Amino acid sequence: MIGTPATYYVGADILNLLPDQPLVLTNHAQPTDTLQVTKQQLTGGYTAHVGSYETKVYQISTIAIPDADNDGILDSYDSCVGVPNGDDVDDDFDGVANACDHCAGSAPGADVGVDGCDRMSAAPKAVYALDGKVDDEAYKIADNAGLKLYASFNGKQLYVAMTGAKAGYDHVIYFRDPFANEATAAAGFQKAGHAAAKWALLDQGRGDRQLWAGPWVATKIGASGPLEDGVIESTINLTERYGSNFPAKIQLAAVRYAEATGGRVMAQAPQATMQDDEITADEFVDFLIRTPTITPANTMMGGTDGGPPRPGTDGSVINPNADTDGDGIPDIRDNCPTIANPDQADSDGDSVGDACDLCPNTRAGAKVDATGCEIKTSNPPGSAFDDGRSAKQGLGCACNASADEARGAASRFGSWSARRC
Repeated sequence: MIGTPATYYVGADILNLLPDQPLVLTNHAQPTDTLQVTKQQLTGGYTAHVGSYETKVYQISTIAIPDADNDGILDSYDSCVGVPNGDDVDDDFDGVANACDHCAGSAPGADVGVDGCDRMSAAPKAVYALDGKVDDEAYKIADNAGLKLYASFNGKQLYVAMTGAKAGYDHVIYFRDPFANEATAAAGFQKAGHAAAKWALLDQGRGDRQLWAGPWVATKIGASGPLEDGVIESTINLTERYGSNFPAKIQLAAVRYAEATGGRVMAQAPQATMQDDEITADEFVDFLIRTPTITPANTMMGGTDGGPPRPGTDGSVINPNADTDGDGIPDIRDNCPTIANPDQADSDGDSVGDACDLCPNTRAGAKVDATGCEIKTSNPPGSAFDDGRSAKQGLGCACNASADEARGAASRFGSWSARRC
């Protein structure tokens, strides 16, 4: 848009997908340019100033989409988050820009991780393929009654897939944020019963319609005819939902319903606790959100698989099958990867194991950081949302820990600095 005042209009089909809460417009051309608006303002057209010879391309979200490395590329689109790459050049077209590609010259179509190198099994892909085929069998997180559920996260996109879909039934993947106090509501798509989730992906048994239900637009859906292979798949851009403040985990469930309105539950994964049409919170499987570390090209790395970072180290990457603390639980599923805790005890249910939790009595449903301490958010009216961290946590403090607890944390984490606040 070029001129001075400009009015932005959003179609009703998009507005209906947006939540009834403050929304943020983030300018792709200048990421620091954000506007906080409401659905009501957008409904009648929202007018804002555009400078002479200026172009603005706003994206709607519930948060201000960050640009962590200040390179002018929003993190939800940046293939080198944390590494400035304003030109975003990707000479080998593998989805990893040159600035953070540790294996330049990959063959076209090569299966690479977020570091641009050959990907090991279970490691996240740089770019997930929505082609009606599961991207990696090692992504499986639940398996029951002929349904398999898959998930992977590459630092931006959450990949979800379900196999076992077949004609004559409707299939739904439910997405739940356990820290958002989501109330149980009527099941999606007018199915029987209830579900403890706001968001859901539907594939009709006839294979002629797929859609996400819920207040979200940061999604992409797989091939138009996935039932040929019995696969439903989609990606969700979590950066456009959470910014850089990802939850410690999300929860997923796959359900097969009888067709048509009021169709009842026929099968689900994980296994139901009760044989009924209720998809309750305890019938979801946890998927831990591990953000891979991105490093500049030509720097030393701990591996070449683009896997998740080894907690408490210098940001090197590891084999996704590694078990750093030797407790029999792979790091990518371990809620305390650096301290052996085979029982995976988590007394406050925040997905940070008791052995590593600096704030072991976090209130139920609170969003926490990697140390298990609550992330505070102020979000002052009229401004872009902040990074969600309290001043104490920004200093690396041990939250409300006593002096003895802080000293204990320091001994457990080695060189990590734990201070009483």
